[in-house]
Amino acid sequence: MPVRSSICYRNSRLRTISPGPIVFVLLAGCRLPDRWKRHPARSVVLVAPRYLEVDMAYCKESVPVQSMRAAINVDVFKAIMRNVPMPVTIVTVAGEHGSRGITIGSFTSASLDPCLISFNIKRTSRIHEMIIDATWFAVHLLSTEHAHLSRHFALSDLTPSEQFSGVAYHAGASGTPILDDAFAVILCRLHSVFEAGDHSIILGEVVEVSGTETYAPMVYLNRAYRRIGEVIEASTPLDSRRRSA
Repeated sequence: MPVRSSICYRNSRLRTISPGPIVFVLLAGCRLPDRWKRHPARSVVLVAPRYLEVDMAYCKESVPVQSMRAAINVDVFKAIMRNVPMPVTIVTVAGEHGSRGITIGSFTSASLDPCLISFNIKRTSRIHEMIIDATWFAVHLLSTEHAHLSRHFALSDLTPSEQFSGVAYHAGASGTPILDDAFAVILCRLHSVFEAGDHSIILGEVVEVSGTETYAPMVYLNRAYRRIGEVIEASTPLDSRRRSA
């Protein structure tokens, strides 16, 4: 597969993150639009609860998902997903036997009314039950200066005291650790939890937001931390018609 620039969306503009192929997501019952067939992308991720348009010559027949699962190559799926840019955040929570933190790449906003955020966490993770049992947790947004913090909280074999040793923080609501170096912190109350295979989807209600509105965020792409690249000017055929009208 040729290496190409990936695309992310930030501050209302398309931006490049290099390297990595562009990845399209095709939802259930949808066929790939003709204009996408001409795109230089080489990766198509298919997602559906029941049926997929799965003919790789751009989806010409429907096949039950159940008959496909055995044929899915997990290593290929993981390799494709490595080329999807992920945000870099740290989630912290206080528990009965100490506090813990974990690096999360699946963080996203889920609703504006009310303000909700979500992220996924492996059900066998040490922090999983702590988040489920807690009322509060904090999501820390990191800049390009915080790769060391992300790597630190990604280590799964540390004890609670080792996780926060040498890390500047203070106690927030109900003792929730708030990292002093984060550029922005979103304090949340646990809203709901959904099972998703070997992970849980955590939904948090935003209670407080603090920090810097503008900063240089980093993303995780193809096993490396990266900066956001240049702005990509995007237009559609409709834009051209409107200018000429």
